[in-house]
Amino acid sequence: MRDFFNKLQPKYFFLLTVVYPVAGALYGLILYYVFSAYYFTSCFFIVLFYWTIGLITNYLLDRIIRQRSDKLLTVYMILRMAKFLLTIIFLGVFELLVVADSYKLPFAIALMSNYVLYTLCELYTFNLYNKRLLNNAKKE
Repeated sequence: MRDFFNKLQPKYFFLLTVVYPVAGALYGLILYYVFSAYYFTSCFFIVLFYWTIGLITNYLLDRIIRQRSDKLLTVYMILRMAKFLLTIIFLGVFELLVVADSYKLPFAIALMSNYVLYTLCELYTFNLYNKRLLNNAKKE
């Protein structure tokens, strides 16, 4: 089980360090060229926010697998809820700090679309991990 998670980590880091920045850059380019009135320069902070959360989540899941793999699903769901709450707090702080109303809606849309993208990538890697666990259980 631990060996598979070690093989899964590079795939997760690839998704984390390539997919998120590419998605953020595409969103920024679309805003800049198509909807220039809604372009904001803080799109980078969204990618950095989710990249940091991804690293922390991966570290915590790795520690849980080492200590007690039977609690993995519970910890995973707690981390997902914490991620959602941190996203809402991040959105609230941005809404309070930014004065210009023209940046608030694009930031909220970008933040929530990145949340969905992040969750899909996370679910993909967690699904791979669970399939491997089921295959190992059937072999034994």
